Amino acid sequence: MKIIFEIKSKKILGDIDEFIDEELPPFQYSLEELRRYVAGEIILVLNNEHQINFDMYPDLIVSFEEVVGSIQRAKSGWIGEDYIWFCEQGRDIYLYYEIDDSSIGLSYTKGDEISKGKGDRPSPKFEVKIKKEDYIKEWEKLFLCICELFSEKLGKIISMPF
Repeated sequence: MKIIFEIKSKKILGDIDEFIDEELPPFQYSLEELRRYVAGEIILVLNNEHQINFDMYPDLIVSFEEVVGSIQRAKSGWIGEDYIWFCEQGRDIYLYYEIDDSSIGLSYTKGDEISKGKGDRPSPKFEVKIKKEDYIKEWEKLFLCICELFSEKLGKIISMPF
């Protein structure tokens, strides 16, 4: 697995969002603030044949807690399976993960408008096994890049959320 993060600075700054929830944790709040300055695409390359493309806004924002939860589970020794539902932009993408002692099995499916929000998740037809350390490392690199953007664009030093 590899995560590619493509960042595009906005030539014209967006308006300040006066409706950002003041009670958000610092990382999420800063992520919302950063929206004025950059757009970003996140590409999860699972192997040579399978990748997931999603936008930093709104996909990462909406699924933020699930993404962080999967990383925390991988770090903590949790064993089990779950999924992250990326549900924005008129499509559903389900990233399934199954964590065992040393590895994570990853797969994904794409839903459609009919399955949206109903829990009707199509079954994946493949699985990629990777080391837990690689999964954690790739997500950490992405979140470190975002932290650097906080410093560069917002003048803030924000810790990673995991």
